Amino acid sequence: MDLGTPTYDENPSKFSTKTAEADTSSELAKRSKETFRKEMSQFIVTCLNPFRKPDCKLGRIINTEDFKHLARKLTHGVMNKELKSCKNPEDLECNENVKHKTKEYIKKYMQKFGSIYRPKEDTELD
Repeated sequence: MDLGTPTYDENPSKFSTKTAEADTSSELAKRSKETFRKEMSQFIVTCLNPFRKPDCKLGRIINTEDFKHLARKLTHGVMNKELKSCKNPEDLECNENVKHKTKEYIKKYMQKFGSIYRPKEDTELD
């Protein structure tokens, strides 16, 4: 009776086993989004750091909670905007063009708040 399992005298390498595909498109998209989010969050933190300095004239961030809130909000906002412009989530890329647009967007966004950033006046991302 043959159950399809190799016996001690058969070469097990002649039997092929089928394994699930390691990188399905949803896993690839998830990984791509995660990579983009990590890179973009680091870049956004770099862009926001000058707004924490005492000599900042517009949109000064006073405390750490506000800084974290802003960094998280801006990261998700930029990611959603980029996802809308990309047909495939796998195409997300944190390139120089995206970084430049993000930097300009943050400058413009922080100017809305006047001299000191206050989260109560926090507006929706445009």
